Amino acid sequence: LRDYREFWMGHKGDIEHRYTLNKRLPEDLIEEMRSAYKRAQRFLQTRETNAKEDVVAMLRKQLLLVAGFKPEEIKEEQLKLSDEEFQELIRKKLSSAFANNGKTNGMRQKVASLEELDKYLEQGWEFVTMLPNNKAIIRLA
Repeated sequence: LRDYREFWMGHKGDIEHRYTLNKRLPEDLIEEMRSAYKRAQRFLQTRETNAKEDVVAMLRKQLLLVAGFKPEEIKEEQLKLSDEEFQELIRKKLSSAFANNGKTNGMRQKVASLEELDKYLEQGWEFVTMLPNNKAIIRLA
C-alpha cells in the first residue's frame, strides 16, 4: 500500500525506481491498485458523489431536450426510468412530433409577427422573407 501511495504521488522512490522506470505495470497490479484506490476514495474526496448516476441523469436530460421536451416538462422521475422506459418516452415524443410528416397543424409555412419570430426560430422554423406589415413568412426546416 505504501508503494501505491508513492507511485500515485509521483515520487521517484529508491533504487527500485531505477528498475521499474518506463516499464509497463502488469494488468493484475493495475487492477489491484484501482481496487485499493476505490476502497480509500471516501477518505480522499471532500464530498461523496455518485458520478455515474449524475452523468447518466445529465445525458438523459439533454436527450429529452433534443427530443423536443421543454425544460419545465422534464421531471426527476423521468431521468430515473429504466433504459427501455426512457427509450419509449423519447420514441413517443419524437413520433408525435413527426406524426404529420413534420407539419404543424397541417402547415409547412406560416406568417408570424416579428415579436414571435425568435420563438419560432428556436422551435426549428426557418425565416423565408419579410412582409411589409412587420410580419415574416416562416417555414418548417
